[in-house]
Amino acid sequence: MPNDGGIVLMDPMTRKPRVGSDHDRGINPPTRWELTSAEVRVVQHLATGLRPSEMATSLGLSVHTIRTQLKRAMVKAGVHSQAALVARLYSSGSRG
Repeated sequence: MPNDGGIVLMDPMTRKPRVGSDHDRGINPPTRWELTSAEVRVVQHLATGLRPSEMATSLGLSVHTIRTQLKRAMVKAGVHSQAALVARLYSSGSRG
């Protein structure tokens, strides 16, 4: 997958890129979550279907750093799992 800085939406069932639905593009966490820019970036990557190890490789960070950022984002969003974080993100209606 090319790393051009853009977000590629992945189908979680097939683990293949989704074919362009504008409805799914530009998902941004609500500002009320008060996420750092790093936390926003990993939440957006998580919403595309990337695993923490894939995010780490793509972003040039350690898996530990990615997991820490995800955990902090989950606390701020009031959820206890990555799946719940993505569900909350999509249900928030925050489109960029």
